[in-house]
Amino acid sequence: MVFSLAQTCTPSTFSPSSPVSEILVLEANLVTYFDASVASFWRSGTPTVERPNTSFCNTTITYTHPRQNDSIMIEGWLPTDKWNGCLQAVGGGGWAGSN
Repeated sequence: MVFSLAQTCTPSTFSPSSPVSEILVLEANLVTYFDASVASFWRSGTPTVERPNTSFCNTTITYTHPRQNDSIMIEGWLPTDKWNGCLQAVGGGGWAGSN
């Protein structure tokens, strides 16, 4: 199923749940006319990618593990058009596993 998030980029569209964590904050904001550039340095020497006038649904979730005294924030940029509803995450980012 392919659908558009342009009209439904609101927190109520998403219903995250986890048996081992507690959602503290869920935000969803429509971003339009965003100019993105990813330098070849970040793409193992492949050409730089330019994305002018990009639109996406910026979703941010902050959660905690009860009784662990932690707070984790994750952010995802979801396409506003022709999204198949799937999400694939790879790696842990620049500070993977640090606190």
